[in-house]
Amino acid sequence: MLDAFSNLNPIVHYVSSPCGRGKTYAACKFMRDNQFRANHLYVAPSRRLVAETEKTLKTFGLDPMVITSDSHAGHVKASIIEFMNHAEDAGEILLITWNAYVDLPYVNRRQNWLVIIDEVPQVDRFYPWMLPRNLSFLTEQIDLDEASVNDKVARVIVKDRGVLEELFEAQRDDVHEVFRAARQSR
Repeated sequence: MLDAFSNLNPIVHYVSSPCGRGKTYAACKFMRDNQFRANHLYVAPSRRLVAETEKTLKTFGLDPMVITSDSHAGHVKASIIEFMNHAEDAGEILLITWNAYVDLPYVNRRQNWLVIIDEVPQVDRFYPWMLPRNLSFLTEQIDLDEASVNDKVARVIVKDRGVLEELFEAQRDDVHEVFRAARQSR
């Protein structure tokens, strides 16, 4: 990691492995050991993990800046940008959440910031419901694309959108509400 770090290219590093394997602790040690080589922007999936990371860094004698909705309610993005705009060239440690990170319009002096993302963000949503009534409702109206990714991930093709929408509007239940919300967000 130090080879990629030493040239200060705008690289984003991420830490990903099963829970409890020491990812966050290793990231904290890295920030401690390389504190004055760059600024560190640590991105966590939750405010809880940001708070835990802050505690760990403080045990190492570091004093990170934490900007979340808990500490800067109503102006998180503006506070992050303000902090980054006035940061030194190296030595700063900023802890934020993924939600704040993805909303940043830019990172001022990006070459001075080493971005460490703790946990790759979830990019999809899993609905674990059993669908006995809806299984036939759905399977009669859709096909799976033959060019599917693998035996667990497939592209779904609607056979007849009009028929599916009529069935969809005919009866209401909780499962239909999930599909209705997804349809309206398109």
